Amino acid sequence: MASTMGDMRSNARDTPISVGILDNDVLALEALRVVVSRLHPPGISTCTVVWQTTSVALALHRCASGEGAPDVLLLDMALGGISGGEVAARIRKRNARTAIIGITAYNPADYLADAADSGMQALLAKDALMRELAPAMAAIVQGGVWPVRSANGGAAVAAIFATVEESHRRLAETPGAGGDMDSLSSREREILRRFAEGEDADGIAASLGISRNSVFTYTRRACAKLGVGTRAEAVRRIRSPWLAR
Repeated sequence: MASTMGDMRSNARDTPISVGILDNDVLALEALRVVVSRLHPPGISTCTVVWQTTSVALALHRCASGEGAPDVLLLDMALGGISGGEVAARIRKRNARTAIIGITAYNPADYLADAADSGMQALLAKDALMRELAPAMAAIVQGGVWPVRSANGGAAVAAIFATVEESHRRLAETPGAGGDMDSLSSREREILRRFAEGEDADGIAASLGISRNSVFTYTRRACAKLGVGTRAEAVRRIRSPWLAR
């Protein structure tokens, strides 16, 4: 076993790690880039930031492409109008390569369930990055996960993260997981779009030539596929350009 682990570390040293960063704060982006560029994770030669952005759509595009997908994505949990968990789930459903580390200025324990459910491998407090980012990155790029700690650096919270491969398999096999609009039928999508444009159920029923009850039936099916509990949540996804595509 020791030999196997030694071989893994040797292989990791021979390959630099590429990192992408998504944060809606420009100053935070630059600070994160500097932190990553100075990292020396155990068993890894170098950490190179290959892209950094405040654009959710751009990050989704790059993580979905074979050449642009980094080895590790640093993802802020609060992006303004959309959560880091929603973004991570969308990425993980299609991407079985990139390890995702959630970062937050608040208590990581508050985001634990969201981070785990969305397919992340680690969740770190921003004020603990200098201490924890290097070992966390070393663990996850070798196929592991990293336990969450409280905001003051105290005892680790029970680790419920899954590996990249495990979380990808779970989300890929779950209909509607990750806010996947592709799981909706054309009728379900159309009805949600009409609600998003301000039409009411009676108007939609008349326009489509169906009953009012049918409108609500299609809406309930759409909510179930998207994994949301209310029509308002489903409509918000339709309105979000990075989720509706």
